[in-house]
Amino acid sequence: MAPRTFRLIAASTVAACGLVGALTACSGGGGANAAAGGASRGSTAGAQHDVPNGTTLDSALLKVSALPTGFTEDSVGAANSGANLSGAAPTVNLTTATCSTILNTLGQPGFGEASYADDSFTPASQLGEFDEMLFEFHGGGAAAFVSELRSALGRCGSFDASDETGGVDAAKLSIDAAPKLGSSALSFSVWVKIGTADMVMTDVAVQSGTAVVFVDNSTLASAPDSINLPTLVGQLLARLPEMP
Repeated sequence: MAPRTFRLIAASTVAACGLVGALTACSGGGGANAAAGGASRGSTAGAQHDVPNGTTLDSALLKVSALPTGFTEDSVGAANSGANLSGAAPTVNLTTATCSTILNTLGQPGFGEASYADDSFTPASQLGEFDEMLFEFHGGGAAAFVSELRSALGRCGSFDASDETGGVDAAKLSIDAAPKLGSSALSFSVWVKIGTADMVMTDVAVQSGTAVVFVDNSTLASAPDSINLPTLVGQLLARLPEMP
């Protein structure tokens, strides 16, 4: 099953899918790994069994009961990389990829991870989406990923956000105060204009050992926000499986 991802959505997508579809990437799910240049990190052989696989990570994902009242799991359900570990190099080069490419790829595999699991949920208003994803990396890949992501996003600021329909909208990214969790943490927000409305995506990535917990909350800027990302990240960290 293909993993979900949040997307930077243009006004043309609102017209085609409606506002709800725009906030949930229209399809409700992401596609296959997206290539964006050469690899920025190498990865060790997939035959190594040094980290939990996707099936194990799946059991650590938060259930709908952990979210505020009214949220429901998206119809596609949870996804994971299965029992095998990957040794593939990254398909996304965080050093050279554009801000739009990076933000349209976060939330799906392609960063040199050994395994992953993810799920997504929609609030009762249908205006937004909460996404959770667990990555496991071989060796020092987890720390390298968060470090490289921080550097890449630090170059963004204001930029043109293009989406999969070819539309382009003005976007603004800010690096926020990161929660004091894990070994390394990153928090950022992205504001994107969708027609006459503003969508805001708030994200937290936390590295702990070989794992990275990544969460995203996408909603209208004018909508009430009941999601506490640091709290949910803390719960996910506590649920991470032990090393095999």
